[in-house]
Amino acid sequence: MAVRLFLDANVYLSFFLFGKDDLQEMEKVVALIEHEELILYTNDLLKDEVDRNRESKIAEGLNPTKKSSFGLEFPKYFSDYPELDDILESLKKANQGKKKLVETVENDIRKRHLRADILISSLLEKGTVLDWKLELEAAELRQVLRQPPGKTGSVGDAIHWLSLLNQSGNGNLHIVSLDADFSSKLDAGQLSDYLIDEWAAHKQFGKVSLHRSLSDFFKKQFPEINLSMELEKDELVERLRNSGSFEETHEIIALLQKFPKFTQKQIRLLFTALVHNSQVRWIGTDSDVADFFRQFETLAYLLDDDLLEQATKALEFPQGFFSFPF
Repeated sequence: MAVRLFLDANVYLSFFLFGKDDLQEMEKVVALIEHEELILYTNDLLKDEVDRNRESKIAEGLNPTKKSSFGLEFPKYFSDYPELDDILESLKKANQGKKKLVETVENDIRKRHLRADILISSLLEKGTVLDWKLELEAAELRQVLRQPPGKTGSVGDAIHWLSLLNQSGNGNLHIVSLDADFSSKLDAGQLSDYLIDEWAAHKQFGKVSLHRSLSDFFKKQFPEINLSMELEKDELVERLRNSGSFEETHEIIALLQKFPKFTQKQIRLLFTALVHNSQVRWIGTDSDVADFFRQFETLAYLLDDDLLEQATKALEFPQGFFSFPF
């Protein structure tokens, strides 16, 4: 079952302060959505909040850089040494280079070509958009009653919370926020008890939890994710879908068997290959192929019933073999 996630606006905005390696970590969210392991909830209000605060967040890092310059103070007697001229010339070139770099970066900022812009756009595009307009009146009432989450005079967090609270679906929900609007006054790392109780009263299944950073969420929920490994698996799955011979199928299955886990999207494509590629289906009863698909006994229940039925026949497994894991 896919993990459900909501990122507060401050998380998206923090991408503008991250370095290249940090942004690469954040790109895991995009990969998880594409592999159907993660459902990211967003709404138009959240997008507007990110857009409104984008310039000020970028300015936090850009303005001090623009004002700074490379320079050193030397005592007067240093001027008697020719090496000083070389150093001053190097500093001059460094300042000229910095100026050109800032101009290039500012141009990308105006065009929204920063890596953070691209990542945010991708996330919001792939997210599941919730309707928030029906929650406005209830959110305003929460403010009057001083019910969490959110700051006095702002209904944004309350709208986000109500949208999530009234979203149908089962499974745990994870909220990532860098401020204290959702957190307990006793423990900033935990969700407010009021919100936990409210969630329990509305939901039959699943719990809600708070994370103070996206990296913390990854460590707890997806500690083993490796983008390069996922790419390798994707390539092998695609090869299996297009396998042109029994021999090639056996070869690909052997390579796939070294991986201990597959995403929901990969599982769906593997079963599609089994059912729709005769070079896989016709040897479904071979021990290596059957053993490989046997590992999905309690993992393939989200797939289409017809696909599972055809796969069961191809593998000659007992009817209902791929069942819900009670």
